[in-house]
Amino acid sequence: MDNDIRTEILFGRLMLLKLRQWISRFDTGAYANLRNDVEFRDFNHSVIKAVVCLLHPDVAKRGEQEDWQKCLPYIGPSTGAKIVQYDPTEHTTDDVPMVLIENYLKGISFAMVRRHKSVLARHLYNWICISLELIKSVSKTKPEVV
Repeated sequence: MDNDIRTEILFGRLMLLKLRQWISRFDTGAYANLRNDVEFRDFNHSVIKAVVCLLHPDVAKRGEQEDWQKCLPYIGPSTGAKIVQYDPTEHTTDDVPMVLIENYLKGISFAMVRRHKSVLARHLYNWICISLELIKSVSKTKPEVV
């Protein structure tokens, strides 16, 4: 494995370690605020759709994440537990709907993330971005199947 890729993976894993700790501390109220925040509804829905796709690829295949109401059951304190358990280095770009997730995040700038009043939403966004980068890095190390 290339040293640059190894460094990318190590750095990403360290960043995820801290994000997982923070995300695991959020309670039911923080998730309820995220779901009920009308001001940032589009931002929140995009982030939640990406989280659902990453943690529940089967739901993404059915397209349920597109409907706000169908996303809601997948976002709560149990999401934090799933995030703590989720290891993006165990996945490849073939396992995850990468293009779909990247499309959800495409219109979100870092300035928009910083302005968001929900710390949980900011952490989820960062967790998704780091997880995607780790999946891409790990996929570079896998031999291509012909």
